[in-house]
Amino acid sequence: MSTSPRPFPLTLAATIGLAGLLLAATTACTNAAPTDGGPHASTSLSTEDTADASATRPSPGATLPPVAAPPASADRLASFTVRIVAADDALSASGTAAAIAFAEQNGADVEASVSAAGDDDAFAAHLEEAVAAAPSVILTVGPNAVDLVDSASANNIGQLFLLVGAQLPEPTANVTAAVWPGADSRGTVSMAETSPDAFAAHVDAGLEAGFAAILADETGYVYELPVQ
Repeated sequence: MSTSPRPFPLTLAATIGLAGLLLAATTACTNAAPTDGGPHASTSLSTEDTADASATRPSPGATLPPVAAPPASADRLASFTVRIVAADDALSASGTAAAIAFAEQNGADVEASVSAAGDDDAFAAHLEEAVAAAPSVILTVGPNAVDLVDSASANNIGQLFLLVGAQLPEPTANVTAAVWPGADSRGTVSMAETSPDAFAAHVDAGLEAGFAAILADETGYVYELPVQ
């Protein structure tokens, strides 16, 4: 009589090992990343989302209303170094004096370099010195030598510039301007008929608008003061 071979009995160790393999397989299936957008799906922004967010910001040089200025204080600009480059004509002198007072009253470390009226070579040299010093912002007041500022700012994109009472013909993202009617030229012009006192009366508001934009990280635009 033939005898069929009996199945080889599983040992206890083999049984435990098989159970472990089954458990591991079950766990792997349970933890597999979902493909249906479930709770483990990625929440990173798509390229389209990022593009939409960037599209909401105006292009450099756009004209905007002033942003809200933070409350005035003795240390509002305490972390700032401000380098003022100016000429000594009557119009610029009145604005420069106001700019120095504004910077000092708000706690900034301020220094001014003043060249003779009409001396473009000296003005350009002062601009070069200001750029080399790498201050928080290079500030000019009025339309004198705007063309020189235009060139300096375009060649030093990493340096922030603020113009008060004028704007650039070809603005770049590192240039912020504050203008008002009668002080909004896009190039170097003569303002001989403009009263220095009338010009200086708007400088403080222009400085407020310019530095408010810088503090809010809304640089690169032209801020137009409302007509009073």
